[in-house]
Amino acid sequence: MRIILCGDTPLVFDLSDVRRLRQHGVIGVLSGTLPTLSQQNAFASIPLRLMPEEALWLVREAPIDVELVPSGQPWFTQDQTTALRLSSASCKAMRSSLAAQRVQRRAQQAKKLQERGLPAATVPTEQETRLLDAALFVHTADTPSLPDQEAMPPASAAPPLQLACTDSHYILYKTLREQGYVVSPGGRFGGKYVVYPGDPLRFHSHIVVSEPLAADEPLDFLHVVAEARLATTVKKTWVASAVDQEGSARFYSVEWAGFG
Repeated sequence: MRIILCGDTPLVFDLSDVRRLRQHGVIGVLSGTLPTLSQQNAFASIPLRLMPEEALWLVREAPIDVELVPSGQPWFTQDQTTALRLSSASCKAMRSSLAAQRVQRRAQQAKKLQERGLPAATVPTEQETRLLDAALFVHTADTPSLPDQEAMPPASAAPPLQLACTDSHYILYKTLREQGYVVSPGGRFGGKYVVYPGDPLRFHSHIVVSEPLAADEPLDFLHVVAEARLATTVKKTWVASAVDQEGSARFYSVEWAGFG
């Protein structure tokens, strides 16, 4: 399995690798979209974007072979000739698909007009052509179509510590994984991580974990109140986390209670 480092962001481009990662509890975030089809933004596809902690855990702990490629670009775009060839083939396939759709749509329109006893226009008007083009769509593959992996350049032996991951973040992530949780980014819920008891497609998350603090770092009470209220709003428990000098993670859950 190859993980491409685009800058300091780990990405996975192969759907079979994405499936294998999910089987090992690594969910990531699908971030691929089509610029010309904005409605696809709600259903993103590959590449799968991983947290640095996830990539580091895969290299150190996961029972699968993982290669980090610190290329800054996917391997199949490093060679300009190969990149141009693949881009040209993709554009040609898209134009062929759109042309076939135009022929099919015009045939369907002519058949409907014939059934109603109306003559079909020999040459479509500009407005008809514009409406027809607006109804076309781009077919997206549901399987990876990358070049033969045997043609890949050899993976770099760069150490995984080049990932932008702090020790405290990795210790926290590893501890949660050892406790059987599936960990996802928690920024939208006001925390560092959102943890699930299993696959997020089957289980609901009830815990938001905070940014890890040092063992002797004070905890702001107003911050605790704000984070706990936010977690309660999204029906979760806010958990404060800390990493001590021995490299052990500690967790303290905060919940609302009745007064008076």
